[in-house]
Amino acid sequence: MSEGNGELTQEQCEAELREPRSDDEYWKTLKDFWIGFGRSGRNVQFWLDAFRKPRGGREQNLMDANERAALANLPNPVVLYRGVLDGKHALGMSWTDDLNQAARFAYPHGVVVKAVVPKQLVLAYFLVQHENEVVIDPTTIEFETYLMSAEELERRASRAKRQGSEKASREVLEGKKRG
Repeated sequence: MSEGNGELTQEQCEAELREPRSDDEYWKTLKDFWIGFGRSGRNVQFWLDAFRKPRGGREQNLMDANERAALANLPNPVVLYRGVLDGKHALGMSWTDDLNQAARFAYPHGVVVKAVVPKQLVLAYFLVQHENEVVIDPTTIEFETYLMSAEELERRASRAKRQGSEKASREVLEGKKRG
């Protein structure tokens, strides 16, 4: 545990993933650690290796049924966006197919970059924290800056925030109906 806050550091997550464990447990742990730490953009090669491990159970355990369906429905090639506060972080692994979500990450002073990538570069598709996160291998892609005015960036960021709130409300209501 780090700094007494009960959370693992990225280095501890990486060490945990190197520990022997069942294939099913490996993929579930990878997803949890990615969502907690991988998005930081640190140690890209470690994460690429982790997502490409030749272990069984990847399809069933890395993504849930909705995520697998979303991945299957992506076109080939797929248009992706990434909201960044500065250009030096443009080539990360975490992208989205939703321009509004990218604008939310870039707002208020960043930029949105766009890439058109072959679907085989997609390592995972996660529907967590009200995002459509597309995890890719960024080492071979080219991107362009998607220019938008400050007003458009704000409008799209607000729309993404609103859509996330509406989705969260629907999930709560659906949970109450089931329960």
